[in-house]
Amino acid sequence: MRRQAPFLICCLVLIFFSLISFRLGRIMLGQGEELAAVANAQQIRSLDYYQYARGDILDRKNRNITNVQENCLLLHPAMLEDRRAAQIFLADVLDLPLEQLSSRFPGEDTPGFCVFKTGIPAEQAREIQEAKLPGVSCLQLAARYSSSQPATQLIGSCRWEEGRWRGVSGLEAIYDSDLTGRQDKQIIAYVDADGQMSQENFYLLEEEPQYNRLELCLDLDYQQIAENAFRSAGHTGACVILDPENGDLLAAASVPGYDPYFFQDLEKDAYVNKVFSLYPPASTFKCLLAAAALNEGLSLPGAADSQASHRLQQELASGREEETESVPEPAEENIPGEEEGVFVCSGSYYFGDGRCVRCTSAANGHGPLDLGKALAVSCNCYFVALGQSMGGELIRKYCGKLGLCSQQLIAYPLAEDSPEDYLDFDDSVPADLANVSLGERGVMLSPLQEAVFYAALANGGRLPQARLLQRISSSSGEVLREFPAEEPEQVLDAEVAEQIREMLVQAVEKGTANALSQSSEGAGAKTGTSESGGVWISGFVPAGEPQLVIVVHVDQGVAGGIEAAEIFHRIVQDIYALEGELEQA
Repeated sequence: MRRQAPFLICCLVLIFFSLISFRLGRIMLGQGEELAAVANAQQIRSLDYYQYARGDILDRKNRNITNVQENCLLLHPAMLEDRRAAQIFLADVLDLPLEQLSSRFPGEDTPGFCVFKTGIPAEQAREIQEAKLPGVSCLQLAARYSSSQPATQLIGSCRWEEGRWRGVSGLEAIYDSDLTGRQDKQIIAYVDADGQMSQENFYLLEEEPQYNRLELCLDLDYQQIAENAFRSAGHTGACVILDPENGDLLAAASVPGYDPYFFQDLEKDAYVNKVFSLYPPASTFKCLLAAAALNEGLSLPGAADSQASHRLQQELASGREEETESVPEPAEENIPGEEEGVFVCSGSYYFGDGRCVRCTSAANGHGPLDLGKALAVSCNCYFVALGQSMGGELIRKYCGKLGLCSQQLIAYPLAEDSPEDYLDFDDSVPADLANVSLGERGVMLSPLQEAVFYAALANGGRLPQARLLQRISSSSGEVLREFPAEEPEQVLDAEVAEQIREMLVQAVEKGTANALSQSSEGAGAKTGTSESGGVWISGFVPAGEPQLVIVVHVDQGVAGGIEAAEIFHRIVQDIYALEGELEQA
């Protein structure tokens, strides 16, 4: 029996290893492919190449405003070994407040990879990759919003709702149904033991693209030039660049903008699109009075207006001792003679009740003025007298003719305002009429309205309709919907528009807009400085044959000829540097 024990043990061991070999062979032959697939799957991750499954928004040159390829920070929450350490590291690298970054960190139960932040600069992306943090990677993907984030209020933003990315503002919301449901391009990436993915270890699974595109009138270069001009100057406000021939909106800058990913502390007005907001137009409104008077063939202010104001001033000075301290002595050389047929500005315009309007641009008066000089030097006294002679009804009529009683933008619905939001004054009250004539209380305009109005002055009296969207097309190029430009309406006599255009050129060469006089091709413009602190400059380039209308409104400033003119000039110079001299029509 003892001799048989070793033999039995050897048999048992042989049987055991035979069973193991049989099992391994069966696994290798019968389940090898299946198990290899499982092992392979543990190393492979798939994710969307496009951050949001939404269609493209393109500029007028078919350049992507959304879905722009950039370095994106990817997180795989299940692979993060130390969430707090990862948060501290990323906050330091990305220069973000730790609390803000931590509040947006995905939960531990978030499946797979998620795009956490886009627009990562190359140096930061390299630093993140070299750190080899488990579950943290940087890859080049199509980010929904580029790091420069142009026209944020116009483009809008999205929110994850009901299992998809839904547009909640701007074009994203207006055309949500057209942009939803993109299907193409999946990334297959190999992941190492630390959950790292690299640009070298992934490939694209191409699928038949199916999505829609919004083709805008915006020029991405012009948009960024306008926004950068504001930021460089350190101001907030709005800028509109318009094609005066067809009304195409080439740029619509509202500063400050906002981060559509919400990685910033927002200023209170960041979500407000100032391009459509209403402000007192200040002295830029004087062009409307000038155009209306010329178009109607009205006699302009002359000696009678200035002499009546001067006589009242003398009466007040001699007969009302209690008011003499508030009545300035007129400059003797500015007192009009009976034979003179032009308006003479003495520095103050008096109403019948003794109240007066000062000429802020010349305390002692501008002296004799015709309409062109009055517009160039922005004489308050002249335009108050002109407004009194015209009357409120005629001012209202031309506000309507020149698109200043409502605002419209083709393919972009705007809030419906009441007429009183734009014009609200009492025709029978001289002081109300004076305020309106100077573009102050009683009249409100948006930068968009102002641009359309000045387009009519630049293009021969034809009022265009502003347009944002050209068409909606499919990924195959089929046009789904077209938004054609509307034929401009002739609202001013062409000769009248030409006269005003020449006066605006004089305002640049010899008047309040002189800061623009160094433009290589010349410009025409009118400045405005509102009592509320907002300052304007509205005009066109080149001077001879206008190709662009540019309107700048700065929220706070000393004068339109300073802050607004600085931004206008920078925009023009940057456009010329980009394109060379503008083509002549």
